[in-house]
Amino acid sequence: MKPMLRCLRAVLLACFLAGALAPAGAALAQGAAVDQEPAERQESPLATINVYRTKSLIGLGVYFDVYAGDKKICHLQEGQYCTVQVVPGEVEVWSKFMTKGAVTLDVRPAQEYYVKASVTKGFFLFWRPHLVEVVERIGKGELSRCDRVEE
Repeated sequence: MKPMLRCLRAVLLACFLAGALAPAGAALAQGAAVDQEPAERQESPLATINVYRTKSLIGLGVYFDVYAGDKKICHLQEGQYCTVQVVPGEVEVWSKFMTKGAVTLDVRPAQEYYVKASVTKGFFLFWRPHLVEVVERIGKGELSRCDRVEE
C-alpha cells in the first residue's frame, strides 16, 4: 500500500505544481510577446496637443495662426481643430492676432492635452486670441464637434 500512496502523492504534487506554475508560464509568454511588439505599438515618448476653436458668433471671421514653441501648428478658424506631437517638457502654445494670447503646458510623455482657443474683444475694438487648457473629458466632447484643419 505504501508504494501506491507514494505514487498518488507524486501525481498530486505534479498536478499541483503544474496548476501553480501555469499562470507564471502564461505571464512569461505574454512578456516575451510584449518585447517583440513593433515600434509603433510601444509607448510613444512624444505627447499630443489638440488645439481647437468651437463655433461662435463672437469673433466670426477672425482667424489666426497657432504655434507650439516656434513651430506653426495651423491656421485656425471657428469650428476647427489641429493636432501636434511635441517633445515632453514645458511647451508654450500661443497665437497672435493684434495682441498675443498664450498658455504654457507642462507636457509629459504619451499624454494628450486639449487647448481651447477663442477670441475676446480687447481695447478699442481689437480682437485678441484667448487660449486655455481644458480637461480631457470636456476637450474630447468639444473637439468632436469641430472639423480637422488640413495643412
